[in-house]
Amino acid sequence: MAANQLKNKTIALTGATGFLGGHILSHLLKNNYEVKALARQEMPMRHGVTWVTGDLHNHKALQTLTSECHSVIHCAGTIKGLNEKSFFHINRYGTDNILRAASETGVGQFLHISSLAAREPSLSYYSASKAAAEHAITDKNWPFKWSIIRPPGIYGPGDMETLSLIKMVRNRLMLAPGNASNRASWIHVSDLSAALVTILKHFPASEIHEIDDGQAKGYSHKEFADTIGNIFNISPWIVSAPGFLIKAMANINGLAAQIRQKPTIFTLPKARELLHPNWIVEESHRLKLPDWQPHYDLNKGMKNTIEWYSQNGFL
Repeated sequence: MAANQLKNKTIALTGATGFLGGHILSHLLKNNYEVKALARQEMPMRHGVTWVTGDLHNHKALQTLTSECHSVIHCAGTIKGLNEKSFFHINRYGTDNILRAASETGVGQFLHISSLAAREPSLSYYSASKAAAEHAITDKNWPFKWSIIRPPGIYGPGDMETLSLIKMVRNRLMLAPGNASNRASWIHVSDLSAALVTILKHFPASEIHEIDDGQAKGYSHKEFADTIGNIFNISPWIVSAPGFLIKAMANINGLAAQIRQKPTIFTLPKARELLHPNWIVEESHRLKLPDWQPHYDLNKGMKNTIEWYSQNGFL
């Protein structure tokens, strides 16, 4: 597709005000796309962006969002919830709604951002809701091309979830859920955003792909902690926390969230996710793109992230 043709393409984006969505938005604009972005409240003007006020349960707003758009990037979702209903309300039924709107307005491509957690739907409400969202796409014959991308752990400038792990390591301690040898894949948010924008040009239709920073077999909890420790020039004490302890801590935290009626990530279902021994990208499902390679390995990416935290007063 010629560059001048790409400039004329308009992309509908959900989740644009979040961590990943904000980075995707910036990458789209850098690549000369026009963007229609969904937001729950009025947003300040930004060149190249048409803000559509509404949410995933406002059908009129979703039709406005997707009309006259070539592609949809569906990034919106929740990682926190008080119960199963709250996860499915956003992650599954919100996806149903944006799919319906896209089918009604003639969208050509639908790119859905899922999660590696969708591979294990029995572990948590979050993983079940992400798996259900995938089935909403794969189980129906939609009038557009679709693709599902499953990222692993995402980190980078603006990420407030990984900050607690970095602070823990800076304090010379790493609590490794289950076993320090358990492994997980990671990807820097800039690399993921660049890959998603590249997909628009080389669309892998009707497939589920996994993506990471290119490190085969990911990183053990120990390797993760040591990488951060090396940046701070310290040697963290890595403690393998048994499953019963992690679950007990998570259960207490979840009960407190219920009492306060304030969602939190660290709950008993999330503990089951954390204790899973293998969150690495499967080579058979690895996304391969002709114009994209990850720029950040874990060491380079964490240096970039820690620098951002420091510059913005979080460390």
